[in-house]
Amino acid sequence: MSIRKTGRATRATTGLALAGVLMLAMGTEACAETQEESAQEASARLVSAEQEAPAGDEAAQQEAPGGDEAAQQEAPGGDETAQQEEPAQEDPPGRQPSQDVRDTIERFKQVDSGISEFFENAAGYVVFPNIGKAGFGVGGAHGNGEVFESGKVIGKASMTQVTIGLQVGGQEYSEVIFFEEPVDLERFTQGGLELAAQVSAVAITAGAADGANYKDGVVVFTRTKAGLMAEASVGGQNFSYQPY
Repeated sequence: MSIRKTGRATRATTGLALAGVLMLAMGTEACAETQEESAQEASARLVSAEQEAPAGDEAAQQEAPGGDEAAQQEAPGGDETAQQEEPAQEDPPGRQPSQDVRDTIERFKQVDSGISEFFENAAGYVVFPNIGKAGFGVGGAHGNGEVFESGKVIGKASMTQVTIGLQVGGQEYSEVIFFEEPVDLERFTQGGLELAAQVSAVAITAGAADGANYKDGVVVFTRTKAGLMAEASVGGQNFSYQPY
């Protein structure tokens, strides 16, 4: 009786042990399956992330050129708007010659239109609207004017003259001296010009400019305003120059 009980107990214990082993095995298999499912899910998420990433990059790449293109399209428009809004810059007006000088130039042109060629082509010129001259054995003259370079007034000048010789009466006249080359104008502005004693002016009359020629880089025209003189020499004239 005792032996049968012991055998039953042994079989029961063995059954329990086998059941425990079976349950442990089943739990291990379930755990393995769970881990495998987790690994599969993680792998699936990784693949999905990899598939989505290029799409995101591609979308970013597609959007970037569009943004650059929009910026490029907007930039010229902005520049154009800025250019339209900015007022056109003009050169500041230069100094204007005096009214006397302007009137003198017009009178010379009215008398002889051919002198316009000298005004247009000379490197420079000086205009003296009023020169007063009197002659009583020892003559003198003085006048003030303005100097031009390439048609633009650049400074003022004064002239003095002392002559010795027979002169009768007195006169007022206008005088224009043209300079053929820039070096001739520079000689004047540097104070190095003195008209030689034998230099004579061309009295402006209709057609007088056609026969006038430069001598030593200068040619002189005069227009008498009043009075008579026995000579038309402008030799001995001395000049001073002051830039504006």
